[in-house]
Amino acid sequence: MARMGDWRNNKDEEINLDGIGGVNILVKADVHRSGMAKVNVMAESKALTCTGINFPCYPFENQAETEGFAKMAKRAGYQVVGLPNYVVWVSTAPLQSMSAG
Repeated sequence: MARMGDWRNNKDEEINLDGIGGVNILVKADVHRSGMAKVNVMAESKALTCTGINFPCYPFENQAETEGFAKMAKRAGYQVVGLPNYVVWVSTAPLQSMSAG
């Protein structure tokens, strides 16, 4: 997806995704807060019910971390999309100390 976008185009354009990576993730707060979303999972042969959607510390549908998060969100009925034209600038300049001066 990184090479699909063009910063000059509509930044709100969405494409559906099956999974996500961990470089830059924008998540609506209600996804984490959702008390109604209950997902049944199997972890270490024990049935668990998770309330809310967070990054799982166990494999979820054979996926870990961010990929598991996307699968869990989709299972709970949320849409997982990418924003190919949304640009995130990363500075390589060293951070200045807050106590300097």
